[in-house]
Amino acid sequence: MAIISSLLNRVLVLMLAATPTSTLASETDCPKIHAGSHLTTVTLFDGPPSEHADLMPDSFRKTGNGSRSGWDVAYIFKAGRQLFVECQYGPNASTVILEPGPSTYKCEFLSGGEKNVSLICRSH
Repeated sequence: MAIISSLLNRVLVLMLAATPTSTLASETDCPKIHAGSHLTTVTLFDGPPSEHADLMPDSFRKTGNGSRSGWDVAYIFKAGRQLFVECQYGPNASTVILEPGPSTYKCEFLSGGEKNVSLICRSH
């Protein structure tokens, strides 16, 4: 019995040592290419897209050959709602719907030419 107890204690110590003490930041992003088409634009929604509550960017800036749009989205989760991101790929490809997690605080859309388009949502 003492051997089993000792073995269980060692396993528990190893499991605790392997468990991260803090959560690393993560990102949610639209695929750059879907169904053979490049990402063209995105729409962010406060709730399911079927409710049509699309969000305007909180910031917009022209860049050298494109633009940068930003959304501060933490308030959506603080209010108990869900963020949805619709990634759009043009007329010949279906959209991709993303549901970033509740630790998401910012989404940023970069457009720098036809093949240099991206969306990243950052989490704590």
